[in-house]
Amino acid sequence: MGRKWEGSAKVVISLKPIEFESGELVKKPADSRDSSLEVTPSDDYNTYFYLKSSTKKANDISFIVKKGEKTTVAVPRDHYTVYWANGYSWYGGEFLFGPQTTYLKDNEEWDFDTYSWTLSMEAGAGSNTSSETVSEDDFPEL
Repeated sequence: MGRKWEGSAKVVISLKPIEFESGELVKKPADSRDSSLEVTPSDDYNTYFYLKSSTKKANDISFIVKKGEKTTVAVPRDHYTVYWANGYSWYGGEFLFGPQTTYLKDNEEWDFDTYSWTLSMEAGAGSNTSSETVSEDDFPEL
């Protein structure tokens, strides 16, 4: 379905930045959160994470991390495909960082049943993952 933009230029005049706390949940999971993901973000941009469960959609979890603020988020024990989006001004779960959002996905499934994870972000698309850029349409929606 994709995010709802006005016109072919993907401009939404009514977008207003939203203040947020680092580690703030956007999508809350149903199960208890007995594992964790520690993120050392880039100093250059804010990052939105979406962990998509491979076994139970109710365990999907998403959260936002401010640039430069190391954050740990509790995650349900499960297996996930990890997606993240980078940008500057946060417009909420529907529009993320607006038309200039960069969308990425890790190519490997993360096992939160057995492990807790640490993710170090770098400027650009890099991190300590095997990530790839994905299209806006391939990025999970709330």
